[in-house]
Amino acid sequence: MLEVSVVIAVYRDVFNLKDTVESVLRQCTNFDFNIVLVSDGNSKSDFEEIQKFRCDKLEILENIENLGLTVSLIKGIQSTTARYIARIDVGDIMLTTNRLQRQYDCLKSHSGCVITGHRYFLYTDSLKSLYVSRKLPKVIEEVAFHKTLFGHVTVMFDKVAYEACGGYNSQLRTGQDSDLWPRLLRHGHAIFDPRIMTLVTMNEQSISVSQNNQQYISKIKRLWDNNDYINAVLSVLKLCIPRDFRLRLMYKKSYTLLSRNISQESVIEKLQ
Repeated sequence: MLEVSVVIAVYRDVFNLKDTVESVLRQCTNFDFNIVLVSDGNSKSDFEEIQKFRCDKLEILENIENLGLTVSLIKGIQSTTARYIARIDVGDIMLTTNRLQRQYDCLKSHSGCVITGHRYFLYTDSLKSLYVSRKLPKVIEEVAFHKTLFGHVTVMFDKVAYEACGGYNSQLRTGQDSDLWPRLLRHGHAIFDPRIMTLVTMNEQSISVSQNNQQYISKIKRLWDNNDYINAVLSVLKLCIPRDFRLRLMYKKSYTLLSRNISQESVIEKLQ
C-alpha cells in the first residue's frame, strides 16, 4: 500500500531535477512511497527530459499550460492515494537517507500530529553563502496566518487533515504554505525535528526570489482582508525596500550564516 507521496512541481528548471529526484529515490523506508512529478507547462524539449526520469517509483503528470506552483501541488496531491504528503522542490536535496522514514514515524507515533518539518541548510546562489535555519519549539499548536511555520520543502503532512482544512488555496500563486499551515493546525499540532535533513537552494528561478514582490503583495492583501492593518502597513513598507536588500534582511532574521564565497558544487560535495 502506498503510504507517502513526494510531490514536486517542475517549471523550466529541469537541469537541476536530477539531483533532487535521486536524493528522494535513495530514501530507505519500511513503507511504500513514490514521487509525483508535475510538469507545469514546460516546453516540449524540457518535458522530454522530464520523461527520462520515469520509473516504477515516479509518476509524471503534465499541465499543458503553466498554472503555477499552487495548482500543480493540488493536482499532484489529488492524484495520489497516499495518506501522507512530503514536499521538496527542484534543486533541493534530501541529505539523509532516512528523512522520509523519520517523518513518517513521527506522524504515525504522535497522536494528533498533522505535520512535521525540520531544520535545513539554505544555499543562496546570488550571495554564494550557506545558511542554516534556526530551531523552533518541538511542539507547535498554532501559528499566525501570515507567518511561516516550516520551510515548505521540509514538511510531511497528513492528507486527511489537509483535505479537512480545505487544502492549498488555488487562488494563491505564492505564499501558499503560510496560508495553509494555520488552517492545518486547527486539526492537530505540528512537531519540529531539529535535525538538518535537507539542502535548499535559492536562485533566480526560486519563487521566493523571482516572485518576492508578488509574495509581499499577496501577503498584504491577506493581512488587510483579515483586518490586521498594522502588519499590512509594515509589509507595504518592506515592499518599498529593494528586493535584494529585503532578501538579505530575511536571511539575517531567519537563518544563521555558516559560510560565504562558496560554490553550490562545493556545498553539495561537503554535505553529502
